[in-house]
Amino acid sequence: MSEGRAEVIVGVDLKRGSPRSRTQPRYSVVLLRGERLERVGELTLGELLSLVRRLGRACIAVDNLYELVPDRRSLERVLSSLPETVRIVQVTGRPGRAMPLKLLAKKAGIWRGGHPSPEESAELAARLAQMGYGVELVKFEPEYRIVIARNRSVRQGGSGSDRWRRSLEAAILSETNRIARALSEANIDYDLYVERGSGGLKRAEFIVYAEREEFRDIVKEHEWGPVRIKIEPSWRRKVEFTEAEEDEPRARPILVGIDPGMTVGLAIMDVRGRILEVRAMRRASKSEIIAAIVKHGYPVVVTTDASPPPKSVVRIAQIFGAKLIVFKAPMRVEEKSKIVSDVEEREGIRLSSSHERDALAPLIKVYNKKYKSLFSKADARVRELGLQVDRERLYELLIKGYTIAEAIDMVTSREVEEEEEREARPRPALRRLVRRLTERVRELEDEAEALRETLRERESELEQMRMELESIRERRVREFERDRVIAQKERRIKQLEEKVRAEEMKVELLSAELRRLASVDTEEKGWVRVKVLPRITREAVEEAVARGWLSEGDVLLTLDASPAGPKTAKLLADVGVAAVVYRAKAPSPDALEALVGEGIAVVDGRDIEVKWIGVWPFVREEVVAEAAWRAALLRESRREKDRGEVSIEEIVSEYRRTLAEAPENL
Repeated sequence: MSEGRAEVIVGVDLKRGSPRSRTQPRYSVVLLRGERLERVGELTLGELLSLVRRLGRACIAVDNLYELVPDRRSLERVLSSLPETVRIVQVTGRPGRAMPLKLLAKKAGIWRGGHPSPEESAELAARLAQMGYGVELVKFEPEYRIVIARNRSVRQGGSGSDRWRRSLEAAILSETNRIARALSEANIDYDLYVERGSGGLKRAEFIVYAEREEFRDIVKEHEWGPVRIKIEPSWRRKVEFTEAEEDEPRARPILVGIDPGMTVGLAIMDVRGRILEVRAMRRASKSEIIAAIVKHGYPVVVTTDASPPPKSVVRIAQIFGAKLIVFKAPMRVEEKSKIVSDVEEREGIRLSSSHERDALAPLIKVYNKKYKSLFSKADARVRELGLQVDRERLYELLIKGYTIAEAIDMVTSREVEEEEEREARPRPALRRLVRRLTERVRELEDEAEALRETLRERESELEQMRMELESIRERRVREFERDRVIAQKERRIKQLEEKVRAEEMKVELLSAELRRLASVDTEEKGWVRVKVLPRITREAVEEAVARGWLSEGDVLLTLDASPAGPKTAKLLADVGVAAVVYRAKAPSPDALEALVGEGIAVVDGRDIEVKWIGVWPFVREEVVAEAAWRAALLRESRREKDRGEVSIEEIVSEYRRTLAEAPENL
């Protein structure tokens, strides 16, 4: 069984509704497996697509693609949802040049007259597709080019220019390796073209076959620094039809030779061995190669002498369902040159590059070795039988794997039916009238179909323009909002900057005033300078001692003496502080006992006068004298305690009494 027989042909025709209406359209569907026809009945588009996916290898045959979908964008979505083993064929030819289904079926000898029903139209579409009529819809994958090169705005001259160039080439190589590794890990298909340099790469160009969102996090555009990365779409069209001969509603079978590389060589010939085109394409993507191929027809054979074949060549063959022929080992240059020189002399052509030679030579070798003698045998058998057949269709069936007998039987069944139809034609006058009317009807139907296609294209363009306008509006709104927020932030920044400047000026003025006050003469008769500590805590005293701020004989003025404790009192005594004057909170009884025990006088300073001269506080000498007197009293009391004459409780009580009896004017 040949590969072609495994394909199930699904004939489809619109029964009721429209893809542009709100109600869901329904379709008549038939399945053609070889000569066995199966009528499925009515299906929605979703049910039809589910059926095709279950079939696996299938061909959807329709007379008008826009009976399935309302516009090209919907057609792209349907194509994207189908597996690669499913083809879509419009049997009536390319849109705009399509032939009415019933006229094409009559020409093919499978319809005798009348208007076919939707079920009959679905069957006619399936049988016409089986006979090779129609053009196939080819889907192009999204493609983006990522170019990594030296940033032209960055220059380095002088004796280090060679070293600078090598460092740039190394940076391009490093970035190329990073992107290639990330794309491979993300399972994204790509082609890579590079220009090598002594330090790494001069330039690298990726062709990524994926939507932009799929690799947005992998690589981003930038033009700063020594390396520039640019991303741009390589291919914008999503679908295309294979090309057919003028006035012929079927695509021409062709053979394709590909030489992959930085510059791709492409050679195309028809099944009769005639060379249609040989060209070289620099840094070509798969879509560009496919577009060059479908201009000439539908490939049934793809060949290359690169072993193993690159993924791009395999992918192109898979897209068309073509047979891929790969050489076990590359052809020798001498062999290629000999084959090509013979062709150039015979065909009167001249190849301009080795890439064209490397694409054409394997193609000619495959044709001569595998197919030329096979086609000659088939021609001899056709002549022996005295038949007139479509040679291109016959050769295509042989390439697909059918035997000579099977292929002749398949192409002659249509010829016999056409001959029977010719014998049953009416009288000449009536025949001429029918022919004129038929031609006029065909012209009007073609014109109507062309107008419908134009209308669909205009509707699609209008919808695209609406979407672009909406996108522009949304972008403008975002830009206005961004500008508003930026202006608001700039105003706030300006206000804060002015406030900072004002505060800095205040700080400068206050600093100057402090410097002035510190320079004022602090000596004044009858007053003694004291040192201020806001709160007497162990940490504050330790810090003052460490800085050398406290010294022996100092009188310490504080607002809050309540945090003081035995350890704090010990620290103050070790330094030699003579007295502590508190202005607000008195020390606790335990703290008072500890301070007294260390020989430090404690004075209630809530009612005494404090005078500020410059930045320094002063108290009257009488206060200091009183503090010294009480300190002496305390020391005397301690000595008596040491002799055992008085208890510590009595000493503290006596000290508290002296505090209470202190003169009010002190």
